[in-house]
Amino acid sequence: MSRYGDLSPRALWWLENCDELDLAEACASYEATLERVRQLHRAVEYGGQTICAECSAWDGQSTNNPPVAHDQCGTMKALAPPKGTQCPTT
Repeated sequence: MSRYGDLSPRALWWLENCDELDLAEACASYEATLERVRQLHRAVEYGGQTICAECSAWDGQSTNNPPVAHDQCGTMKALAPPKGTQCPTT
């Protein structure tokens, strides 16, 4: 199996039909989207603990939801690379 064997048909289409500029634009858009999500789920200090701003509904002074520890934020966990892998840096 090639290193691309587990890609979806759409991802394989991209690899076969798009040039480096198309891929660079897609990567830049993807990275910008990830950054917006990370900013929503940013770590803030509240009541002596570090919480997720979005999950805790942080309004700048208090939370509308029970505080969610930032290291327990499901979104940030989903964005983290799998253990044992390294993401390429740009």
